[in-house]
Amino acid sequence: MFVIWIGFVGNGHSLCLTEQTAGPLQRSGVNSSAQLDGPPGGRQRPGPDQDQTLLLKIMDQAANPQYVWDRMLGGFKHKNNRTREGVCLCLIGTLNAYGAQALTLSKIVPHICSLLGDPTSQVRDAAMSCLVEIYRHVGERVRTDLTKKGLPQSRLNVIFSRFDEVQRSGNMIPSSSSDKNFDDEDSVDGGRSSSSSSSRGPPSGRRGGAMGSMRRPSSASSKGPAGKEGASAGAVDEDDFMKAFEDAPALQIYSSRDLEDSINKIKEVLSDDKHDWEQRVTALKKVRSLLMAGALDHEGFSQQLRQMEPAFKLSAKDLRSQVVREACITLGHLSFLLGNKFDHTAETIMPTLLNLVPNSAKVMATSGVACIRLILRHTHYPRLIPIITSNCTSKSVAVRRRCYEFLDLMLTEWPGNTLEK
Repeated sequence: MFVIWIGFVGNGHSLCLTEQTAGPLQRSGVNSSAQLDGPPGGRQRPGPDQDQTLLLKIMDQAANPQYVWDRMLGGFKHKNNRTREGVCLCLIGTLNAYGAQALTLSKIVPHICSLLGDPTSQVRDAAMSCLVEIYRHVGERVRTDLTKKGLPQSRLNVIFSRFDEVQRSGNMIPSSSSDKNFDDEDSVDGGRSSSSSSSRGPPSGRRGGAMGSMRRPSSASSKGPAGKEGASAGAVDEDDFMKAFEDAPALQIYSSRDLEDSINKIKEVLSDDKHDWEQRVTALKKVRSLLMAGALDHEGFSQQLRQMEPAFKLSAKDLRSQVVREACITLGHLSFLLGNKFDHTAETIMPTLLNLVPNSAKVMATSGVACIRLILRHTHYPRLIPIITSNCTSKSVAVRRRCYEFLDLMLTEWPGNTLEK
């Protein structure tokens, strides 16, 4: 259907097909990755907004952003100048919806550079806007990378002046402006660690939530004034998590079987990313509801918690920042209540939480840090020590810095006999 839609001539037909394609995707979450044979375009189009909405819906419902973009790279060389411009605008929308960590930008930047010399001024402007948006998310590595692309110095000067304007405006994604070398020094890939899940191949289901222009603003696209301690809007800390522990609907547990049924339903939602992101957020809050209702007093809860570990890991890797935040709050709450009984889950989830630290979306990065600090305060488990120390040599500046902070916390708060084990 996607290929047919590209070839339609009439605006009315194209818009109709856009809506008909997006509707079933949103309702069913069917994997439509096989239909992604090219970029949006054709001799006439319904407009960039509809194209972008459809493509972001596909990223949301059927395939992860990188999988879609691997099949759209040809759009940068499309003979139709409106298509070339539209692909640039769609990249900006993808960055604002998912953050730089969802894309391998080193594959995309050379195509954008080639459009800086496009004969059409609108395409040149869109390409420039793309580079500025990538710089806003990734930081100074973009400037370094562009010097290796063979661009004329006069063009580089114009690009760098735009970068300087963004830097002065205060609209940089905070982690990109402060952690300039937190990943691969030779690429402009977003804030993702080497083991990030966003670099995987084609998925079987969606890994995000609502659509770019239709979604609520996320921290990755925040442009407002800095929040607490100079962080961007959306940044969180331990105090925020403590206040959010009981921000969950009231539930009652009538029996151990009732608890088991509730946990199985929660696990089913969290383990299947075809469920809407809001359902996943609600499921995570339900875990805290069960804790407040006395789940810890029921026999078998520890075993049920172990069975939930894969679902928690999947939630902490989610591309939707609200899901990641709720997952981190819930894990922090479990550690707070269980103490050292949370040891196995803490060991299992810690590498995933550390992968959040260099994320360019501030709410994800700070959620990971806050969760790790809560776990280290309340779960004194010796096997967490090598996980932290091994990351002190990470390529990410952010990870190295935070791991030394975590070690300081452990040395300060853990009993000596635990540290000696």
